[in-house]
Amino acid sequence: MDSVIVANLNISDTTSSTNFGYGIRASTCDSVAVINCGFRGRSVGFEGNQGRDYSILNSNFGDNRSSAINLFTVNALDLPRGILLNGNTFDRGGTGIYFFRTPPQIISNGSYPNTNVTLDSLSLRNFTTYAMRLDDVDSTIISNLDLSNPDTVSKSSAILFQD
Repeated sequence: MDSVIVANLNISDTTSSTNFGYGIRASTCDSVAVINCGFRGRSVGFEGNQGRDYSILNSNFGDNRSSAINLFTVNALDLPRGILLNGNTFDRGGTGIYFFRTPPQIISNGSYPNTNVTLDSLSLRNFTTYAMRLDDVDSTIISNLDLSNPDTVSKSSAILFQD
């Protein structure tokens, strides 16, 4: 499926304590934009797998058991680096953002030139596994983020890099 826009959709599950299912799972899609959506209380909020050009903007993620956003084997078509994340809010959950086999990313609070993954540091501080996980992602720049976890009970790792 190509050129998909999902806007103003709330598919949060705040009534269940089990956190099952995906909010949105896009596989082998090109040019997917998710704008102003809610993904709270899912196992995974959004997953993009083996596609090109995923934009996730101004959406709300929280209490996602496994991870808020998974981006697996995403490549570039029209977007530089194939991924655009901006204006999203995160709080609590397993892993915040998981990148796997993506092109090099520039991840910052927006102050680094040509940032394509803009994050508010404070929103990625309360995850039980990782704030960010990057597997098989080369030449990525991470700048000007505070990913320390203020929770003294359930400490997580800030960033996991694997090759």
